[in-house]
Amino acid sequence: MTQDQGPAARLKETERSLRWLAAVIIFNVVLSTSFQTAMFLTNHQKPDIPLAMLFGSLLTALTTLGLNYLLRKRPAAGALRIILLTLGVLTAFAATWNWKQTPASTFALYLLVEIATTVGVAATWTYFQAPLEAAQIRWLLPRLGAWGSIGGLVAGTVIPIGLKYLKMRSHWLIWVSALAWLLASALVRMDYAARAPAKRRSSVNQQSHLRQIFTVPLVRWMILGTAGIIWTGALVQYESNAAMKDAWPQETINSVTSVLLAVASIGGFATQTLVTTPVLERWGVGLALAILPATIGACMSVYFYATIG
Repeated sequence: MTQDQGPAARLKETERSLRWLAAVIIFNVVLSTSFQTAMFLTNHQKPDIPLAMLFGSLLTALTTLGLNYLLRKRPAAGALRIILLTLGVLTAFAATWNWKQTPASTFALYLLVEIATTVGVAATWTYFQAPLEAAQIRWLLPRLGAWGSIGGLVAGTVIPIGLKYLKMRSHWLIWVSALAWLLASALVRMDYAARAPAKRRSSVNQQSHLRQIFTVPLVRWMILGTAGIIWTGALVQYESNAAMKDAWPQETINSVTSVLLAVASIGGFATQTLVTTPVLERWGVGLALAILPATIGACMSVYFYATIG
């Protein structure tokens, strides 16, 4: 009995020690996205929106390749701390540059936030699961995701209050974001995922394994579905950004964006606690993968019905 309780107790202790890092990371994602959108839209015209989205996606893809290389060469804990410290320093530089906003400074800020939010989350969740087995990942990651959603909810609640009652300005929030990245780097446990990753299998075995994966029908449908979700999301993002630019000033855009992200965090928290964990533990990942595109498709249908109808 004691042997069975030992690993479970250690996993719960791991969850308690990592939950604050998850919360700070998603808090910063909501914070960064809110001022990114507000500052870009008030300093650029509509034709600049798809251009920024394209450059942001390309730079994020290239940075992700570099991230994968770093995570293969270094232990996940050390690599994550380096990444978060770098993001903190770059964000502080962007805050200094955007003290007086210009089209060039806000365009650079937009690209930086696109990279930072993607790489920061990806590196953190890679660090979370690096030393775990599959069963442990199914137990731990949904719970850390729920704590991340709480962090996003806190950000979406605090930002409108600060902008409305404390008379803060959007560019002040960049300094808060820089401090949040630095705080996150301090929360990284260096004794967790401290080993270097194992050497990768040979390229021949990798290619054979990839060919086997793509023979699975579910994987092919997942790829097509993901591509459709990405393109639809990009379209919705463009339409919403264009509408906000025409309707509101900078601080209002910042507040509205943070509130929308807070609502998304509530949905994420409910999904993690009420859907993801029970489905994974009872029916496995296959049903979970089927639920995700069905839910997104339903939400998109409601959106298009509301906007077109």
